[in-house]
Amino acid sequence: MKIIKRLTVAIIQVLAIVFVSAYVVVFGSAQDLRERSGSSNARDSLDIRRILQFIKAKVGDKLSVNVDIAKYFSRTHLKHPLPELFLAQPLYAVEWFTQFGRIISNQSDNFKNIFYALAKFSSDIKRIDIIENPAEKIFSNPPTEKVKILKGKLTDKELRITAGFSECIRVAKDKFDNFIFQNPEFMVNPITKFSDINALSVLHFKYEKILNFLEVLNTSQYLLLLCFDNLIKNIGTIRNSFVADVGGIAFEVYGKEDDFVVVPNSSAVIINLGGNDTYFFWRWDQDLKPYASSFLVIVDLGKGKDLYKFLGGRSLYVSLIFDDGGDDFYDCTFGCQGGGFFGSEILVDADGNDHYRALGVAQGAGFLGTGILLDLNGDDLYESITFSQGSAKIGGGLLADFQGNDRYILKKGNEFPSFQDKSRNLSMGQGCGTGIRADHIENYESIGGGVGLLYDFSGNDEYVAEVFSQGCGYWYGIGALIDMAGDDKYTGYWYCQGTSAHFGVGILVDSGGSDSYLCDFQGMGHGHDLGYGILIDFVRDGKVDSDIFTCKERCLGMGHANGIGTFFNWGGYDEYKAEKYAFGDAITNIYSKQESMRDIIPTVGIFIDIGQEYDKLTMGGETFDPEARKTENRGYLYSILIKQDNLE
Repeated sequence: MKIIKRLTVAIIQVLAIVFVSAYVVVFGSAQDLRERSGSSNARDSLDIRRILQFIKAKVGDKLSVNVDIAKYFSRTHLKHPLPELFLAQPLYAVEWFTQFGRIISNQSDNFKNIFYALAKFSSDIKRIDIIENPAEKIFSNPPTEKVKILKGKLTDKELRITAGFSECIRVAKDKFDNFIFQNPEFMVNPITKFSDINALSVLHFKYEKILNFLEVLNTSQYLLLLCFDNLIKNIGTIRNSFVADVGGIAFEVYGKEDDFVVVPNSSAVIINLGGNDTYFFWRWDQDLKPYASSFLVIVDLGKGKDLYKFLGGRSLYVSLIFDDGGDDFYDCTFGCQGGGFFGSEILVDADGNDHYRALGVAQGAGFLGTGILLDLNGDDLYESITFSQGSAKIGGGLLADFQGNDRYILKKGNEFPSFQDKSRNLSMGQGCGTGIRADHIENYESIGGGVGLLYDFSGNDEYVAEVFSQGCGYWYGIGALIDMAGDDKYTGYWYCQGTSAHFGVGILVDSGGSDSYLCDFQGMGHGHDLGYGILIDFVRDGKVDSDIFTCKERCLGMGHANGIGTFFNWGGYDEYKAEKYAFGDAITNIYSKQESMRDIIPTVGIFIDIGQEYDKLTMGGETFDPEARKTENRGYLYSILIKQDNLE
């Protein structure tokens, strides 16, 4: 119950993140920041800033993508400022997301502000609690006369909490429903089979409509979180089992026994006071149109071993699931486990060694929506196939794991084949943001991408994926994977580990530990087609780490087709293996030697190793000497290789 107690503490004041010019996000008190200034996370932030200053001093104005040229080639008109900002100032993107990670690591129990920040990064949201918090007003005078008791008895306090929270949800639901009824094109059929998600990737929506949808969706979720704050403050007074209906919203409270709970398709609040519980959801009305939105809240208290079985896709939903502890198993298909598919969901697990298994759009993912998964403690296993584990396709996705030795698996195979290799899955996760590319479809409009983030703050972790993963951006998408500590292992195949394609921004930052990286093609700080990719691995507190980097081609700080690739490794005795097009190489077109208009646009590759002189570098099986290829300026192709012992 420790997390519940912390949730009762008033936490909003002072610290602000400036979003472009006017967006402000409040996270914690000035006193909190002073107390935490000596933490390892604070030192991480300072180290990153020093590293970024060094890179900028070395390469200067070469670290910038011309956004106007990118728009010309993509024929995409951007409305949201983050892609433009981060393409023009990519090192600022690295600082932005490492700073955001430092903040949420200290504010792990502040769900509404973490959500608010992600919503601002990826779309828009109204800060409805600045002048007057509507939840506070509702709870101060709850409509108890609307409560219809179906089973059990309620005390006066339980009656007021039930009425207040249900009415608060109804206000959020009405806001969302009013928009949907006025814009019925968003009544998309839920996913019924695995292949449906491919067809949905080219849905023809106008960007303005999408921004309006996300704004209303996220504002409704934020209002739900304001309601949840009031529920948590009083949840200790709920002691009896009962079932009630409040204006069409079911309110169900279960005791400490082992319960089997059938989660309704309609809006519901489910509170479980303990036990080893099973929550079963199946969307049985998936063929009926039109259908209403659903708002779902599940609060499971105690340390029971719980099973969450969610079958059948859904859309147009707003959900919050909080589990207080225990070794839990989450099993679902699409749009679940903190996955927002035309919807929004937050899943928070406070403790335990948990297992998350899904097919896609899960584990901190937003597909025309917003999704967050926060796991606060335990050695956890995350398994999915596609669009999961910090993934966003027009929206925002965040997975943050705070403690434990964790495994992140985006499965190998061809259940969801990629364009690059039909025998390999399209992962699009583990910190990956993507847009909708429709330049090959007549009368369709391409749309700039979302923001996908994965943070792991401790432990020896393993990341396994296939195509597009581990800090990647595609079609103005922004993706970042930031691992704060531990001896970690990264395994990818194509477009992985700080990579980008087609105007995206991809970031991987690993701070500390002896790590191993494997990515066959286009990774480890690779930028493609006016995109930017960066990998930064550095050691903290003067410790020595030994890293291994293995790739085939187009890797290790490689720029391709007018992209910018940057690789930086600081500290340790390291081993590098590549076959070709690596170590700060820059090539406009590896497929043709013919001249084109692209030849006048810069392509930049940067490889920087700071540390011991005993590093081993091989290219094509032969020892590679950094002095053999000094800094080159071949027209507009910049190949920059730097090897030195310190940041001075």
